[in-house]
Amino acid sequence: MSGTQDVVIAAGAESMSRVPMFSNIESIAARFGVAEFSQFDGAEAIARKYGFDRETLDRYALESHRRAAAATQAGAFNAEIVPIMVDDEPHWRDEGIRLDATLEAIASVKPLRDGGVITAANASQICDGASAVLVVNERALKAHGLTPIARIVDLTVTAGDPVIMLEEPLFATDKALRKAGLSINDIDLMSAPIPTG
Repeated sequence: MSGTQDVVIAAGAESMSRVPMFSNIESIAARFGVAEFSQFDGAEAIARKYGFDRETLDRYALESHRRAAAATQAGAFNAEIVPIMVDDEPHWRDEGIRLDATLEAIASVKPLRDGGVITAANASQICDGASAVLVVNERALKAHGLTPIARIVDLTVTAGDPVIMLEEPLFATDKALRKAGLSINDIDLMSAPIPTG
């Protein structure tokens, strides 16, 4: 993208199951001058800002799980997930998708904050994962006889409120689409990044 490399492997891994909850609170307090903030606080602030109530969020979460379950059962992710062996068991699907989710089960989970609307059932889970992508320029594409599955049309960087961090992808998406002369209606499939502080 910068023109300095022909072939790049971009990869990342996160193992949240090995990170103690709130282990970086002291450094956050020193850096930002607040005692604590997290994505949960940001989500609660957004819910208040836009008037999202608990039932709306629970129904949205249920529909998300239903769609993800249907896509999983239809094999939509098969080409994207590389099976790995753990304790002699193959793991081949996203285990965060609740295939049997019900509104009653989601609604039964206690909010993370007193008087709040965000719960472990209607928020994204803390999970482990890894991914990688091969990024090449036109020259490398031809030299290595590669068949592209996607094309980078544009990119952008934005910054926003470090507490209400979760709405920044909306602004970044809008900015990137405008730069590319596109609208959200031109996009068939989208993966939204989750901002983290």
